[in-house]
Amino acid sequence: MQPTDGCLADWRDDDECAPICLEAGRAEWEERCQVVLDCYGVNDCNESSCGSGEGVCGNRLGVDSAARDIARNAYNCICL
Repeated sequence: MQPTDGCLADWRDDDECAPICLEAGRAEWEERCQVVLDCYGVNDCNESSCGSGEGVCGNRLGVDSAARDIARNAYNCICL
């Protein structure tokens, strides 16, 4: 599911920031980064509000720390 509103709506179309996630250098990082950003967008949250521990976009996504770091950088570029 992809976000439809908020700062992450259509984030894949952001020519400046989307490549941080979409061209991360390893296919698994790119896939997992997209999962994290889409989760943040759909749930209208971010790393600090739902992305750690047992948060809705936290450990249950099964995403490694490298992909989370990439997602954080992309989120900061897109939303801040």
